[in-house]
Amino acid sequence: MKKNVLHKIMLTTFLLIFSLNSYTQNNSESEIPEPFRGSDETSKISINYDDLNYILGASVLDIGKSDRRLAPRITPKIGTLFKNSRNNLTAYEGNRFYFKGLLQPENKAIIKNIRKGIESVASEIAINKLNRKEQLAYWLNLYNITLIEQILDHYPKSKIGNLLHDEDDGLLNKKYLNVAGINLSLNDIHHKIVIPKFKDDLVVMYGFFQGIIGGPNIRDEAYSGASVFAQLDDNASEFINSNRGTYSPSKGVLYVSKFYEINKQLFPDFQAYLRQHLEYYLDDEYYQHMKDTKSLVASIKDNSIADLMGGHRSYGGSVSDNQAALIGSVTGGGSDNEAINWDSVASEIIAKSRTHDRYHPDVENLLKELKYKSRVRTGTVTIKQGEEKE
Repeated sequence: MKKNVLHKIMLTTFLLIFSLNSYTQNNSESEIPEPFRGSDETSKISINYDDLNYILGASVLDIGKSDRRLAPRITPKIGTLFKNSRNNLTAYEGNRFYFKGLLQPENKAIIKNIRKGIESVASEIAINKLNRKEQLAYWLNLYNITLIEQILDHYPKSKIGNLLHDEDDGLLNKKYLNVAGINLSLNDIHHKIVIPKFKDDLVVMYGFFQGIIGGPNIRDEAYSGASVFAQLDDNASEFINSNRGTYSPSKGVLYVSKFYEINKQLFPDFQAYLRQHLEYYLDDEYYQHMKDTKSLVASIKDNSIADLMGGHRSYGGSVSDNQAALIGSVTGGGSDNEAINWDSVASEIIAKSRTHDRYHPDVENLLKELKYKSRVRTGTVTIKQGEEKE
C-alpha cells in the first residue's frame, strides 16, 4: 500500500515548522571557532571546484541504487591467495573510489594540491562572509578530499575502521588541517563546525564520506553551494533505502546503521527523531516495517574500504597495464538528463582486469553486479534531480 500523500505533506510541514522553531531557539554558534561563526546570506560569492570535480568524475564508480539483494558467498579461485571476509549484506552497495589509480607520486601530489587549495580559501576570504550553502559545500569538500588524501597514504588496506577511529592516531582525529589559523581534525569539521551550524538540516550527515562501504556515498561530483542540499537529499535517499542504512529481515524488525549513532548530535531523542527522519525517505515496504517495530536497533556496519579494488594488493602484477585508461573507463556523466550504460562500462573493466589472474575475486563480482542491475533497469542509471532546499 502506498503511503498516504496527505500524511507525507503533513510530515513535511511538521518538519519545516520544527526546523524553523529549532533554528530560532537553538541557533547559538558560541561553541564553533570564532572565524567560522555566522554567515552573510546576501553574499553571491561561489567557490570553484573544477579540479575536485575532475578527480571525482574520473575516480568514482557509481554503483546505483540498492536493490537490497544479498551478495552470495564466494570461494577464492584456485591459485589465488585471497580469502572472502566481506559483509554479504552490503558488499554490492555504495559507490567505489579507485584509490589504486591515484597511488603514483604525481597523482598523490595533485590530490594534496587540491586539498591545500581548498584549505587556503580561508586566507583569501573569511568563511563567515559566505552564505550558509556555500559554507556547507566548502566544509564537505575539504573534509572529503582530505580523507581521500589520508587513505591514499595508508593504501592498500581492506578494513579501515581502526585506521579512522583510533583515539590517538586515527585519521578522523588528527589535527591535520589549518583553516584561518585554526588547527582542525576531520572530526572537528564534522562535529564541532558543521553539525552545530547546520543541526536543523539532518541531511548534512550524508555529505561526510567515511571511506568505508558502510557510510554515505562519495559522489562523482563536488558539492556546490547552488545545489548542496539537493545533492545531500539524493545521498540520504540512497543510503536510507539500502542495506547499509536500514535492513529488515522480517516484518516488525528494523536495523539501522551505526552511522546514526556517530551523528547522535542531530537526534536529541534518538528513537523519535530518527523515526521521523527515516519516515520521510523510506520506500513503502520498509516504511511499513518501521511503523510495526517498537525500537530501531543501530547495528549495521561495514568497515570495508569503499575502494574499487577492495583495498587489496595486486598479486602477479597490476590489474591494468594502463591505469589512466582504467580510470577513464569508469568515468560517468553527471548531468540531470544523462544516462550511463553501466553494462558496457562493467564489461570493459572486467575485460581489462583479465591482464593477470591474481586479482581479488570481489572486483569481478562487484562489476558483474553492475551488469545485473543494468539488465534489470533497462541498461541505464540516471542521476536524481532533488528539489533545492531553502
